[in-house]
Amino acid sequence: MYDPIKKRVSVAMTTFNGVKFLRKQLDSILNQTVPVHEIIVCDDGSTEGTIEILKEYSKHLNFKYFINQKNLGFVKNFETALSHCIEEYIVLSDQDDIWYSHKVQVLLESIGDNLLIHSDCDLINEKDQVILKNFKGEIQSHKKPEDFLFANIVTGCTVMIRQDLLERVLPFPKGISYHDWYLALYASYLGRLTYISKSLTGYRQHINQDTGSGDQDKSNILRNCLKRLKGEEFIAIESHKRQLNNLKATLVEFSDDGYLHEKHLEMIKILEEYVNSFFHFSYGFYYSNKFIATDRSKLVRLFYQLKFSIG
Repeated sequence: MYDPIKKRVSVAMTTFNGVKFLRKQLDSILNQTVPVHEIIVCDDGSTEGTIEILKEYSKHLNFKYFINQKNLGFVKNFETALSHCIEEYIVLSDQDDIWYSHKVQVLLESIGDNLLIHSDCDLINEKDQVILKNFKGEIQSHKKPEDFLFANIVTGCTVMIRQDLLERVLPFPKGISYHDWYLALYASYLGRLTYISKSLTGYRQHINQDTGSGDQDKSNILRNCLKRLKGEEFIAIESHKRQLNNLKATLVEFSDDGYLHEKHLEMIKILEEYVNSFFHFSYGFYYSNKFIATDRSKLVRLFYQLKFSIG
């Protein structure tokens, strides 16, 4: 019978001025139904009490923290944290979420021989209240590498990876905007990525986070139109510019695969046209086909095609 307790787990966390929510996150990691064997935290130059909290938690035998000599940014900071992890399984952690108590156990039971597993999550606010259940919803079928060229659809705070994957991807390519995206792209390229639809994390949304779910207000299409007309940037534009950075930074990584390289170049072209156009219907059509379930009505799908054509 499968016994998750025999599987050894590292946690890779990064911190930066995270004093407000850090204790809740660390407590949720320490109170899992199966134990984690080490918690590795890399701090990126906090100035407001985060280090004192890390010192406090270092009384736990499995807790280690490192302080960067200079600010690296969250991608390189995660790379540093991951490089310190020694166990077979590694769970990525932000500083401000809350893990549900069975998270590690479920991921261990579900990962199989895959290199990466990710799950659904619930969005929570600053008071720990759930503001959106099952945030990922319809994206669960995305497993092919060409799906990952389009957008970052794996949320880092839901991810468990194997040490074998790190040996292939570290150091991260220079210039990528999302480490979780690159991990998922590589695992999917190797055909060893899986997803479970259970929500295992309270993914916190607040004003100071480095990355987030974006604007959940479906009525923002008029506001985005106005911003487009005035030449102002908004969440969708910023997100897809970061995805362009990802694609350009990793173009050479898969150049030996003719099919994926062609898809890579195609997606760069589509995203460049999108960020430089007021309205890009083919982009909206592509996006809605990737992210909107096929059982939605034609009217709903048309609305989303128009919405995504603008942002």
